Amino acid sequence: MGNLSDCNYADAPDAPEFDLLPPGDYTGEIESAEMKDTKSRDGRYIKLKIQIDGSNRKLFHNLNVYNPSQQAQEIGRSQLKKIAETNGRVIDDSEDLVMCRVKMRVAVRPARGEYAAQNEIKSFMDLDGGSKGASVPRETRVAQANNGPVARAAASRPVQSSQAEKPWLKKRQETQNATADLDDEIPY
Repeated sequence: MGNLSDCNYADAPDAPEFDLLPPGDYTGEIESAEMKDTKSRDGRYIKLKIQIDGSNRKLFHNLNVYNPSQQAQEIGRSQLKKIAETNGRVIDDSEDLVMCRVKMRVAVRPARGEYAAQNEIKSFMDLDGGSKGASVPRETRVAQANNGPVARAAASRPVQSSQAEKPWLKKRQETQNATADLDDEIPY
């Protein structure tokens, strides 16, 4: 570790305090997503950092994708499914969530004990405001829901969209094309 004896932090300004966002619906983009173990090590969650549109504010949210509490796991996986459906993505890795657009219902959790009041995300919605994943046919969602926990969490295959609207799609297709080209050149 480095020595801080020559660092004069006493005159530094205090960190800015943010007022709570009023309860309501907000849109934004997932800036980072990282898979982590729970403190008890008996579950895993995806820690999301979401940049709110038109502001310098960020919200943080955990998606419980593996949890001993069946209810917590179902909530986390249904939220993951909503994000996947809304963005027309298959979520195979936490990094697949980065750059996903989200619309969220935000509430204020009252202060408890030593913890101050804070914003919390209650649910995710379609970007157009609807409650169903309209971009993915019901038959596809049902078939994928029957293919195990990872498929239930991912919940959808990419749908038709312009590459200009979804820059990650172009990157994924280029990677798949490059891999396909490599496979053709392997002699057997």
